[in-house]
Amino acid sequence: IYKNWIVWWGGAEVLTILFGAAFLKISLVEKSRLSRIVLISVFSSACMAAVSIFDPVTAINVFSVPYHIVILIFCFRSYSKVRAGYYPAKGIIIGWSAHLVATTIQLLYYQGILGPSFFTSWGTVFGNLIQLLFLGTSMFVDKKYHERSAALQLEKNFKDLEHRDAIIQEYSSPKIVSEIGLGLDPRLYKSRWEELAIIFSDMRNFTTFIETSDLATIEETLNSYIGAIIDQTFEHNGEVNKMIGDAVLCIFDDPATCLSACIDMRLALSDLNRKRVASGRPPVKMGTGASHSKVISMNMGRHGKKLDRTVIGDEVNIAARIESLTKELNVDVLVPKKFHDAISDYEWQRPVGSFKLKGKTVTTTLYEIFGHNSPRVRDYKLSTRATFEQVMNLTSPREDTSETRSAYDEALALLNGLMKSCPEHTYLKGKPMDQTIFALCNKIEQERNNLEPGPETRGRGKK
Repeated sequence: IYKNWIVWWGGAEVLTILFGAAFLKISLVEKSRLSRIVLISVFSSACMAAVSIFDPVTAINVFSVPYHIVILIFCFRSYSKVRAGYYPAKGIIIGWSAHLVATTIQLLYYQGILGPSFFTSWGTVFGNLIQLLFLGTSMFVDKKYHERSAALQLEKNFKDLEHRDAIIQEYSSPKIVSEIGLGLDPRLYKSRWEELAIIFSDMRNFTTFIETSDLATIEETLNSYIGAIIDQTFEHNGEVNKMIGDAVLCIFDDPATCLSACIDMRLALSDLNRKRVASGRPPVKMGTGASHSKVISMNMGRHGKKLDRTVIGDEVNIAARIESLTKELNVDVLVPKKFHDAISDYEWQRPVGSFKLKGKTVTTTLYEIFGHNSPRVRDYKLSTRATFEQVMNLTSPREDTSETRSAYDEALALLNGLMKSCPEHTYLKGKPMDQTIFALCNKIEQERNNLEPGPETRGRGKK
């Protein structure tokens, strides 16, 4: 048997076919036409090796044809892979083509079409050697190709993850992203009480703005205004907890940081408005309320559906209700007494009175923050602080109605004195620079008129 080279030829064909099927990922167990042709070729090559012991000519003439058919199929498959970018298949095509030419010459010789020559004697040997050389080369290149493909796929996966992380970061709070980065599961967050400072900002005249503006203007204005708030919140290590239309809720670790962020938000809005006015667009106005106390930090929603990390509590409502008074008092920023006490060394603030907030049974003393104003406005408001404190003391609750009325009259006299000396607004001609004085006058006068009539006036107008 070892002297009959056709036996080794048939064995080489079997190995070549099995290798080609594995290389081209052709399954021999599935019920497809191609897999059946490959199996027939394997069987024919094995039969050629066996029958060649008894009749070599018959073995080659009968059993070598299926092999040629399969090799042609493999060449076409490899060419398709080359066109698809799989370059190691080039070596497969060269190796199989060389072997196919050699075996075809041998087959034509045994059929009497070609006469004896060097190629009919040694062509198959050289064909096998060429095939082995290029198959081995292709296997080596294939390994490098897969390594490079794996590296490229890994790089693509990292880029996809970075892109996905960037999207998640924009739609989630930095705290949530940080927890995910640390390997924590934000969904398992336990509710807790936290001491936090809160800013609630709201755009003024938003309803009118929506009704009178087109979509592009609404989008540009809202994103510019809210973007300025977001930038300063992140700059001061805060967190944007909610964006509800034109309203933004931000949280900070302490009142000092919250105050600094609040001032920078107002300055950023001033820069934005200067650009808007210069381009012929109206300025954006907003009111800001800040508070400081314990709130509940928790996941709100339904697991598996929608969760939102939020803060709830009385101080959140207080911040929103304080903000609603900024328009009434013609101020930009208001804080309650507890917040004021936490930043008592801050210079640019003054009391504006006590107010009964919605849902509250007791009054809340509020302070205006004006550190973001121009130096001229800051200095003037600072000069009125002592008078404002005196007015607040005069308007504090008293049991005696007549005494209260008298205190209110004195408070109004003090405010009227400030109004007479108040300088004119920088760009609103005919308007006072400090319009909060007028707002307080109206508030105190209304409260005075709502007082119960004293004994000396009770019964007047009746007969």
